Amino acid sequence: MVGSLFYFLSKRASPKINKFIKRTSKNVTSIYLIQWALILFLTYINQFVDVESNMILRIITFLAVIVLSLLMAEGYEKIISYISRY
Repeated sequence: MVGSLFYFLSKRASPKINKFIKRTSKNVTSIYLIQWALILFLTYINQFVDVESNMILRIITFLAVIVLSLLMAEGYEKIISYISRY
């Protein structure tokens, strides 16, 4: 049931969205590891900076971690593919 729903939606989505989903699905392990590294880094930094957290700061941090992890995973995959060619 769920598979057929995803198939139905993928046929009606734009090619850019389908490309993004395929790329993200392929890099999910890299994204996961990079996200946890960023979260641990931010937790470590927060111990020393002692910034009072509010909802706006949490949302901005959440979005930044997602965007950075996607970009870093894409860069990591490009580096790995470049290295594996030689």
